[in-house]
Amino acid sequence: MGLKSYGAILGCVAVAAGISQADKAANYTKSEAQITAATFDCYVEHGNRHLVERDTEERAYIDCSLAPMAALMNDFKPEHVKTRMKATYQYVSAIDGETYQKSFTKSDIDQADYQVGSTIEVYLHKTKPEKSRF
Repeated sequence: MGLKSYGAILGCVAVAAGISQADKAANYTKSEAQITAATFDCYVEHGNRHLVERDTEERAYIDCSLAPMAALMNDFKPEHVKTRMKATYQYVSAIDGETYQKSFTKSDIDQADYQVGSTIEVYLHKTKPEKSRF
């Protein structure tokens, strides 16, 4: 692939990111939501390498208390352990006053920032109360 091809790909990515930001600015307003449920697991990754499931060759997600030991047993360092969170948050829409719940997954996070009961910043759609972005 030539330099022009890489330039074209980078341009497309930049345009897509710009459209997403423009959509957020035009159609969403910043608000707060509360985390109502959160689960955490860990994975081991460094550069292009990561631990995989033996059967599926997919990234292995493991209990966070075991992850540092698994890292050492597989020629990684404990600092290569990263945390993945699956969480549900709820917010009250300013449009209709109803409470809505949404879920999201986020990787490489600090667990302390996302505990049940924590307040997080979200973007709520200005005209569609059921739509939000994390």
